Order: sequence, then C-alpha cells, then structure tokens
Amino acid sequence: MASGASRQAVENRKKKAKVAEESRPELFDATRYDFERLELVVTDLVDRHGALLRENAELQSQIDARDVRTRALEAEVSDLQKRRDRTHKRLDGLIAELDRLEEKLGDGSGAAGSGAKPAAKRKKTKTSR
Repeated sequence: MASGASRQAVENRKKKAKVAEESRPELFDATRYDFERLELVVTDLVDRHGALLRENAELQSQIDARDVRTRALEAEVSDLQKRRDRTHKRLDGLIAELDRLEEKLGDGSGAAGSGAKPAAKRKKTKTSR
C-alpha cells in the first residue's frame, strides 16, 4: 500500500507539472485578464443601474402626477355628488310645495279631476330619477 500511495503522489506531481507547462492565460495571466474583464462588467452594471434609476425616477414622477390627478378628480366627483344631492332635496321640496298648493287650490276650486292628472304626472317624474 505504501508503494501505491507513493506512486499516486508521483503521478499527481507529474499532472501538476504538466498543467503548469500548458499555456493557459485565463489561469496564469489571470490578474490582468480578469481585472480588465471585471472592470468592463462592473462598468456596464453601473451604467445599467444608473439607467434603471433614471427610468424608475421618471416612472415615479408619472405615478405621482397620476395620483394628484386622481385625487383632484375624486374631489370633483365628490363635489358633484353633493351638488346632485342638494339639487334632489330642493326638487323634492319644490314638488312637496306644489302638492300642498295643489291640494289647497283643489279644495277651494272644486275641480278634483283636473288636480288628479298633474299629480300623476309629477309622481312619474319623481319616480323616474
């Protein structure tokens, strides 16, 4: 076994010597070659990172502008809904006032038939909302 182990060690040394004799610039001239390549790759990554940061900033500003526009439109919609509600209340009040006046005039004039038709029309108007 000892002779086998020493033979193995001799073969390993021969393989190492053979590898050392081969011309492999990626292994033996590695400092210059790898650092130049690494510098190119890192420079490219930095450039792409900068471009992505600029694109991100542009997209963020677009999102901010849309958010401002959305809030403005939501406020406008809210104001219009409040205005619509106030208008409905006013119309309901006017219709109620017309009904009261009609009842008052209907009782005094004695024309019940003429008062029934306009009331039916108003009810249709009232329910058509």
